[in-house]
Amino acid sequence: MREYFVIFVVAGAITYFSTPFVRAVAVATNAFTPVRERDVHSTPTPRLGGVAIFLGFAAAGLVARELPYLKGVYSSGQISGVIMGAAFGRIVTTLVGMVETRVRLAVVELEEEKANIIQMLLMLGLTMLFTAFGLMSLMVLIIWAVDAQYRLMAIAITTGVLFLLALIFGLWTLRKSRQSTLLRHTRKELANDRDLLEDNR
Repeated sequence: MREYFVIFVVAGAITYFSTPFVRAVAVATNAFTPVRERDVHSTPTPRLGGVAIFLGFAAAGLVARELPYLKGVYSSGQISGVIMGAAFGRIVTTLVGMVETRVRLAVVELEEEKANIIQMLLMLGLTMLFTAFGLMSLMVLIIWAVDAQYRLMAIAITTGVLFLLALIFGLWTLRKSRQSTLLRHTRKELANDRDLLEDNR
């Protein structure tokens, strides 16, 4: 138990005292994380904090290698399995955290847009309903007012105009859908993740 306490103290001390130096290196090399729209802080924060933690971990490992109780773990090769397991666990945890962050961001954006989407759907439904009844009434009125021998021509012209309007509004809807901002932040973060993964290959 005493040896574990020594390892803990060494890791904490090295990490604590190396953090200012690592931060100075990060500031000197301009290693800052840019502020994103969803961040709560307004000033960029230095990166490379994991370097200080790694230094503390490495120092604790070197000290543990010289302690009598833990020396057998290093000589038997068990420590390599522990390190590989920890690295794999860290990778899995990072991936899960990334996915969780993106899903939460998508949920937040959907919640923000939910009221607007419902209002738009209701307004669109009412508009289409009243427009359909109005066009039907207008078409019946026009056909009824036209002389009997020209009614077939009036029906053909009316049908052509309706199809033309449907085509125009369909193209307009397609253009608006391509300009949609739905899940804009989520898609931006996913694009950044893809670029980072491609750079790390």
